[in-house]
Amino acid sequence: MRRIRLGWADLVAGQEVWVPVLLSGYGNENALAFNVEFDPGVIEYTGLKAAAGTSQMENNLAAQEGRVGVLLWKAAGRAVPSGECSVAELGFRVKAAVGSAKIRFGSRPVDSLIATVDAQPVTTVEFEGGEWPIAQRRRVVGGQMVSQHMAAGRWNVELQAIDSAGVPVSAVNRSIRVHSANRLDANDAEWTPVGVAPEVTPLGTLRLPLPQSADQASRFYRIREE
Repeated sequence: MRRIRLGWADLVAGQEVWVPVLLSGYGNENALAFNVEFDPGVIEYTGLKAAAGTSQMENNLAAQEGRVGVLLWKAAGRAVPSGECSVAELGFRVKAAVGSAKIRFGSRPVDSLIATVDAQPVTTVEFEGGEWPIAQRRRVVGGQMVSQHMAAGRWNVELQAIDSAGVPVSAVNRSIRVHSANRLDANDAEWTPVGVAPEVTPLGTLRLPLPQSADQASRFYRIREE
C-alpha cells in the first residue's frame, strides 16, 4: 500500500520549521494531491517547497483557518523513486510557546489523490500525520563564521547564530547585534558595533556587507540577541 506521511521536525517557539512530506510508493507515481489541517493558534503556515524536478501548486486560501491543499507533479512520463522519499516540505512558524503541534491530513480544499505515470488513479493510500513537542526558544549568545569574501568593493561576511545550548539556530525574527574586534580575547570595551545592520539570509544566517578596509579580513565578530 502506498503511504504519505509527515516526517519528524524540531519545533521551537517563535521559529520557522520545515516539515518533510514523505511518500512510500512503487516508483511509478507521477502526481499527488493532499490536504493538511492544523491549529492556526499553535502554528502558522508559511509556504511550500517541492522536491527537485517537481512542480507545485498550493491552495492556501484557508490557511488562516488551518487548512492547506497541495498538488505536486512530475513531467510527463517521469515518476518519483521507489521506496520512501521526500516529495515536499511544508513551512510553519511556531506561535505557541509550550505544548505540541499536531498536523493531520484532511479532505479539503482539494481532492486527495495519487496518479501513476500512465494517468491511472491510485485508490488505496494511507495518510499519516504527526504531532511534535514545542521546545523553548533559547537566546542567541554567540556565532561562528560561515564565509567571507570580497564582492563589489565590500567585504561580505556571513555568520551563523548559536544559542545558549551551543546549537546553530536561525536568525529569522530575532533582534541581533553584531560587534567586532581585532582579537578574539579582546575585553568588552574593545568590541565595537560593526556599523551596518545585519541582513538575514533565506537560510537564517547573518550577512554583513562591510566597507572595504585593510583589516576587515582579519577581524573577529561577536553576536548577541537583544
